[in-house]
Amino acid sequence: GTLVLPLASGMTNRSEISVVTTQAVTALSFTLNGATAIYGEPTTLAAEDHFTLKFDANLNSWFRVA
Repeated sequence: GTLVLPLASGMTNRSEISVVTTQAVTALSFTLNGATAIYGEPTTLAAEDHFTLKFDANLNSWFRVA
């Protein structure tokens, strides 16, 4: 599946998004939606898995924090 991240120009510094899944995801990609980069993003998820991304406005990038 593809996760479309929030529009970067509308994000405040240190905003977070959390993703939870009930089923396994065998291929995961991201649409950056104006961000420059994403770091540490998962490409697969197990059933009942989760992760959190934090936005850094200075770098215009997302970072996996959990």
